[in-house]
Amino acid sequence: MNSAAGGWSFDVTFGNRANQKIAGQLISVRSTSNGAGGLVWVCGTAPQPAGLGAPPVANATTIATKFMPTACRP
Repeated sequence: MNSAAGGWSFDVTFGNRANQKIAGQLISVRSTSNGAGGLVWVCGTAPQPAGLGAPPVANATTIATKFMPTACRP
């Protein structure tokens, strides 16, 4: 878990029991404020929801887009 002013992130690393195409790769899940005191989570390379700023924590995703869950794709 990582933090920065105004946000949090966690990275999921796929282990050696994952398909070899994704083993050792990671997907990043980052938060940003929705302006009303709540958090909105963005994963992988998914676009930011309209009207929200970029998450303050860097995206560390290394997994290829084609292997990401649909909700984490651009």
